[in-house]
Amino acid sequence: MQFRLRTLLILVTVVAVICATFVAPSEIAVPILGLILWISPVLWLSGAYACRGRRQAFFLGGMVAGIAPYLAAVILSIAYYAEWIDDGDWPNILEQDDDPLGKFRVAVAVYLPGVCSLIGGALSWFAYQYQKSTAVEDQVPSLAREEAEGNP
Repeated sequence: MQFRLRTLLILVTVVAVICATFVAPSEIAVPILGLILWISPVLWLSGAYACRGRRQAFFLGGMVAGIAPYLAAVILSIAYYAEWIDDGDWPNILEQDDDPLGKFRVAVAVYLPGVCSLIGGALSWFAYQYQKSTAVEDQVPSLAREEAEGNP
């Protein structure tokens, strides 16, 4: 299996940004997580529109599977940003002394829709592949019967 250098660099950059959100202060991590959350549906929509065949099945399955966790995360992010705008200061839910996992919880809320979308996309891709393989198997006996009868 070969990869293009551009693909590997994009993948490394994505992983670096994800890892940076866990160690960065809230003033940096929260806008990055919010940007990732609000921009992620563009990938799924453009893939469902531009691709055909099994890739389109992947993106459509990903959109369907990820919509509920995405809407929940968007509602939570709107509430978070509304609190920030109201107070004029960053809410410190990420850095409370009694909650050392605050950043992790926010990151899970942001990345959960993507994980659900990937799982749904993979399942729909496998279903598409299975449907195509059974359709071919159904056609093969009829072709063999036609050849046996002498009809090419």
